[in-house]
Amino acid sequence: MKNLGKIGLIMGSLCLLFGLYVILVVVPASESGKAVMEQIWSSGQQLQEGQTYFDIPGYKEAYEVAEKGVDYAGYVFFASMLPLLMCIIASIKKDKMGMIGAVISLGAFLIGAIYGTHMFS
Repeated sequence: MKNLGKIGLIMGSLCLLFGLYVILVVVPASESGKAVMEQIWSSGQQLQEGQTYFDIPGYKEAYEVAEKGVDYAGYVFFASMLPLLMCIIASIKKDKMGMIGAVISLGAFLIGAIYGTHMFS
């Protein structure tokens, strides 16, 4: 069980680091993409028949940047489930590394849940 706790701790730490990257880098960029989309919407530009917003220059790129925050947070959400389960199993057997890994993995799981699932939007 000690190896399970160690592996879960390492995987949970990597997920937490990726979650922090999402919070500190990807989400602010995502917000700027949303601002560009809002600017295009509020510009009052009339769409012609058969034209979509994706035909407007810059909109598609802004949309892709705006969606990266949710996409990457979803990756953190699903990736942190395995180390969380591994560490919970190890902590049931009274492994201290498993307990620490469970807390770290839970932090990564919550980051993914908050930014990736629109639960708190």
